[in-house]
Amino acid sequence: MASVYHCLLVPLEQSPVDDAVLGHARELARLSGARLVLLHVSPLPAFPLAGIEEWTLESGERIALRQDEAMNRARQYLEERARDLRSQGLSAEVELALGDPVNQIVRTAKEKGADLIVMGSHAHSILGELFGRSTSFPVRRLAEAPILLVRTESQATAQ
Repeated sequence: MASVYHCLLVPLEQSPVDDAVLGHARELARLSGARLVLLHVSPLPAFPLAGIEEWTLESGERIALRQDEAMNRARQYLEERARDLRSQGLSAEVELALGDPVNQIVRTAKEKGADLIVMGSHAHSILGELFGRSTSFPVRRLAEAPILLVRTESQATAQ
């Protein structure tokens, strides 16, 4: 029987939740022979609406520098995770994106041909999810690929 999964998209946020997400993704990849695509999305910096005329080129350069530093840290983080997975005989690649996390996850899943998105699920209430505190809720509505939401032990005990 052919494997159901060929590509698993794994959005990571550089938090303790990542360990649980990677644990599930690693085992699925091991069982199915799927390649793992590790994704980190850095949101664009929010600019204040009031006082925008006071922003200078220098301010913009500082923001761009901070964004570059954040992307470099994210790349290092993902590369370390990918090296660890490769050392276990798995296929892993790294993707970085800038912008809205929901749109970037959905876009990357489509571009990479992901058969499954494996992502963390924060223990928010349904109201929190409806009013923007969740990434998984809108991804569930927009993504074409199935989604595996991983809860951590700390989330399970907090409820």
